[in-house]
Amino acid sequence: MVPEVGSGLLEGHPLQVVAQGHPLVQRGVGPETQAPAKRRPAQDHAGERGAGVRVVVREQPDGLELLGGEQVPLVDHRRTRRPRSASTTADRPHEVRLLPSPPGPFDGRSSRHVAPLMSDLREELLAGFAAWGREVGEEADVDTVSFLVGERLHQMDPQVDLWTCEILEDLLLGILPRKTIFHAGELKAVVPGMRSFLTYLASTGRLARGSDPLEDMAGLLYWIEEELPEAMEDDQAFGFAKRIGMLMDAEGVDVDDPDAVGAWIDRFNSLPEPERRAVIPVPDLLVPPPRVAVPDDIRIPAVRLAPPEELAAAAASAPMMVRLGTFVRWVGAGRKLTQSGNLKPADAVALIPVLGLGELPERYRVRSVTDVPAVDWTCALADEAGLVDITPKGLVPTALGVSMADRPLDAWKGAFDALLEVGVLGWIRGRSGWAPPWVEMVDETLGDVLALAYLHQGDPVRIEDLAELAWEAAGDRLPPGGSLRDRLRPALANDLRALASVLADAGLVKPDGDGFVLTPLGVWGTNGLLRESGLDALAVTDPMTADPADLLAWWGELDEGELPGEVDAWLEGRDPAAVVRDMAVAARADAGARTIFLSVLARLGSEAEPAVRALAADEDLRPCAATWLVERGLEAESFLRPEDMERMLIDQMVGMLEAGGPDALIEVMAGLGPPDEQRRAVRMIGASRTPQTKRVLSALTEHHPDPTVAAAARGALTAGPGRPGKRERQERRRRPR
Repeated sequence: MVPEVGSGLLEGHPLQVVAQGHPLVQRGVGPETQAPAKRRPAQDHAGERGAGVRVVVREQPDGLELLGGEQVPLVDHRRTRRPRSASTTADRPHEVRLLPSPPGPFDGRSSRHVAPLMSDLREELLAGFAAWGREVGEEADVDTVSFLVGERLHQMDPQVDLWTCEILEDLLLGILPRKTIFHAGELKAVVPGMRSFLTYLASTGRLARGSDPLEDMAGLLYWIEEELPEAMEDDQAFGFAKRIGMLMDAEGVDVDDPDAVGAWIDRFNSLPEPERRAVIPVPDLLVPPPRVAVPDDIRIPAVRLAPPEELAAAAASAPMMVRLGTFVRWVGAGRKLTQSGNLKPADAVALIPVLGLGELPERYRVRSVTDVPAVDWTCALADEAGLVDITPKGLVPTALGVSMADRPLDAWKGAFDALLEVGVLGWIRGRSGWAPPWVEMVDETLGDVLALAYLHQGDPVRIEDLAELAWEAAGDRLPPGGSLRDRLRPALANDLRALASVLADAGLVKPDGDGFVLTPLGVWGTNGLLRESGLDALAVTDPMTADPADLLAWWGELDEGELPGEVDAWLEGRDPAAVVRDMAVAARADAGARTIFLSVLARLGSEAEPAVRALAADEDLRPCAATWLVERGLEAESFLRPEDMERMLIDQMVGMLEAGGPDALIEVMAGLGPPDEQRRAVRMIGASRTPQTKRVLSALTEHHPDPTVAAAARGALTAGPGRPGKRERQERRRRPR
């Protein structure tokens, strides 16, 4: 069977090419269809919903291939189908993809009831918006606002009278670039239309409780207005349907016409494979989901990795790897399996002493390998790790299995990945019979357990703390209060202790009181896991040969008392001028790195003056250079400008925010003095044009305990002019939502 790996729905009108998204009618079977890239209806077609043309990408033996040309009917939230032509496939089973219930007064209602209600609210608000515009003499672009509110209703959530800065940014810089196609003239109406609509809601009391203040949203919209054209052209943010729709639109293809779409697809499929793959984005279904998740506001610390030879020795001696090696040798030239592909019961029994798994109870009858979970798990782990392979002739060792002794780290990495894939607790309890509600959850989040230990940076993860997290996460799956629930809580802690024992067996952790910490091998494995999951997890093996950017980040993790000695050891025998040049390149673009760079300069003598003085002309590094020159008596104090001091203060705050979160930033602010002094600092930060300004102000707005300081930060944030840099803006738009 040829796998279908991605699909999209193109919906449009031939009169005006602008995109719009809708919730789709989805088939009762088959892969889920992405939201459509749609042409915005011209005035004559406003509000019409009809049919879309489904386009599918499949992975064929000779490469990616597009299929399409089939019309699929669309429905509105009132569940009334309005097919646009007789060719619509209305006889096929469909169901509406409903939206989740919104927060607030609609809690407890199903989205089946909420969506129509909010659709009515949209029409009411739009009619009121038009009347308000006539009354106050302000142009009310109802068409544009209807489109934007419709996108909010269909793509995000249905409470269209509740607006926040986050919702505005997600809608205008997230959904629109990803799913819609605008012409430049029409794009200019988006932000003014939204600004007028929010003004109407606020001035008439229709802005729902929980919305952000109008002044905050208005300030954000001025920034969005500048960013929107660039965001709409960022092809890295385009969804599948939009990218295909833009290709068709550029060639004048009417996406409402299945024949025209089919002819375009035929031409597309005739292109050479590299050209086809270059224009079709890799579908999400082809990318395995990450095995570990770390919240965006959690900073992953840099770590120092053990040398490869030390890691290899630890991998080879891990009890789990010793047992797997014994198992592979037992397999030898091959072992027969049952018809279901399992070890034979007699072999399962024979393996118990071979693998050092103890003894079976007397009169214990083994009817299947599943009756001996430890053996069953060992076989599954070896198979998933690529150490053995199940073939029609039976179980045989692989090349990696045969060479485990010569490639211990490769074999361990395979077993580590297999451990995350097959799990632990489900095998400890056996594949048959009842399992507590947390077993599957814990097995599916083993990567998160290891990431938690990684973030603890050597402090133990307590079993009771982990049990509390798992108990809360199990939530509704646990039985209601009573004796059974009371007995389950200690059972959870016992299961987690068994899990910790298995992780120690694998060489990942070592016991520490009633908890565990990562071993050097566990740090190496978890670091790789974080990186494979797309997270920024810096690691340094040998500081003496590390990249300057990695080295500055690593030094930033050290305690204040450790840093001078580490820097002096690294500087020994190095040319000061070369040090300044190399470190300057690494420090220029990162606030935290600039703070550490200043500490590095402090360890250099006067022989570094020419190289440091050259940095005084660099706007980003001038504060570091000026500070060094003044402290060395090579320049008067006036050489260090007020704006240099402001820049260093912001860099320090960003560094503290990255290292210790909002609490560390608030501690820095507290060191500046009472609230009036802190408000003065906030105004100074707000006047700065550094790319980090918005980040600092946002953190102070959300987390500062003094309401006057938080209000000052909010005012500075909405007034500008500090805004994110281009690279940061692009990364935020590309972040999954």
